[in-house]
Amino acid sequence: MTTFEYDLHGNQIEVNTTASDGTLQSRMTNSYLYDEKGNWIEKTEVELNQTWKTEPFPASFETIRRFTRKLDYFEI
Repeated sequence: MTTFEYDLHGNQIEVNTTASDGTLQSRMTNSYLYDEKGNWIEKTEVELNQTWKTEPFPASFETIRRFTRKLDYFEI
């Protein structure tokens, strides 16, 4: 099962995927930095993945991505 959560701006802040037995398989969280107009200018995405397994034991890994964007506003 996969569940989603959103912030007040409508941006996705969390996605959790669980197996049929309820164990967590993956989790992705997003945090945002907003400009004065309420648009995100920086997004940090952290993904925890429990499904990557190596012998002799199960392992998990975390991927961190940072996105930035520059928005220019024009007066008409």
